[in-house]
Amino acid sequence: MQEEDAPRVEIVIEEGVLVQDENKDNECPDPLKQLIRCFQRAATSEESQAQTIHDDNLYIRFADVMAQSIHIEEEDDDDGDDVEIDQ
Repeated sequence: MQEEDAPRVEIVIEEGVLVQDENKDNECPDPLKQLIRCFQRAATSEESQAQTIHDDNLYIRFADVMAQSIHIEEEDDDDGDDVEIDQ
């Protein structure tokens, strides 16, 4: 593959965090990537500038949504009805 045919990746460092944007020409940025970058920046910023997690409304709302979306019901009732079979 020739050099001009290769996809270009621009590496940008914002506030000490490495940010890679493959296609800046995209009209709609990925909201999940934006949210992850927001949390990365907050986590890597200095403690004096960072807001504590229990005061961060965005983080609390995100955690609530994630907790609801990945809710796992307990399936193991320990009734003794399930028999394991060795194969």
